[in-house]
Amino acid sequence: MRAGRRYGSGGVPTHHPATHPGQRDAAVGRVGARALLRYEAMSSEDPGLIAPPHAPVRVDADTPNELELRERRTRAFEAAVALGSRLGLDVSGARILQDWNDTIVHLAPEPVVARVRTSRVEAVEPGEATHARELAIVRHALTRGAPVVPPAEDAGPFTQDGLAVTLWRYADELSDEVTDAEAGGALLELHRALGDFSGDLPPLSDRFDRAAAVISIPSAVPRLAPSDRAFLAERFLALRVEAESAGRSRRVLHGGPHTANLLATREGPRWIDFDTACRGPLEWDLAHLGDAAVAFFPEADAHLLGTMRKLVSADVAIWCWHTYGRAPEVDEAAHHHLEALKG
Repeated sequence: MRAGRRYGSGGVPTHHPATHPGQRDAAVGRVGARALLRYEAMSSEDPGLIAPPHAPVRVDADTPNELELRERRTRAFEAAVALGSRLGLDVSGARILQDWNDTIVHLAPEPVVARVRTSRVEAVEPGEATHARELAIVRHALTRGAPVVPPAEDAGPFTQDGLAVTLWRYADELSDEVTDAEAGGALLELHRALGDFSGDLPPLSDRFDRAAAVISIPSAVPRLAPSDRAFLAERFLALRVEAESAGRSRRVLHGGPHTANLLATREGPRWIDFDTACRGPLEWDLAHLGDAAVAFFPEADAHLLGTMRKLVSADVAIWCWHTYGRAPEVDEAAHHHLEALKG
């Protein structure tokens, strides 16, 4: 898969704050994360050299946070390369593509991408279990002809140097943006394909439980002011109660189907990043997309959709504050989504 641009929310959709796709035509605006999601290593020998291509900068390890970033990237990069070598792959051109939540490594020149579990979410959701679930649901979707990027032939999940890793096909992405209408059609195909998936999936409420637990502990969001933490916790709870009181039936969801998780390929749009797959109301998935996509689902409840869009923003804010310092875009999103909820 073409991880360089789009792959890997790692369970936490942390997008550029002015363009969060879950709030299109609402408080946050339209998605425009294409360039911001493309992280490339400037040198395969130095995993600390990562920057958006439009503004390459060196990550100098001269502060505690930068030391942590370099150590994480180095460990993930070395694990991916070691796994690729163990499997007999040519990894001579390996490079880090992205490091927002999980660390994504293209095992170049092979058409294989390694997703290395390095997210702080690991503490509440084990990486191997999440990866195994993601692979199961993607393989099921493929058998039903759904528009998804497939895993590699030998995908794992693996454990390498203490880190959970899965392997995916590298997919060339076109420069075209996926439109709202294309996203809606692709989501409809995906939902139809997953309608008979009987594998183990967590309920959406589990995600809410984890977010609620994080925001309830001051030490879990140390950079968030006490008054803001209280506000975010209260707002999240109120929105959750409102959403869950709607009593809508549950279905299999992608969990984070914003257009940063939808590649434009020669074969058409292809979904990626199923680590957030769960069972819940349709409106949660639709809350990540614009009105032209929602039009493909006439059964959607408009009031609940509005609530879910705000709840997506609250959920994103919580996880961005929890992972504050991971990447500049994560920090910006933390501030933006908090302010959006206040507005």
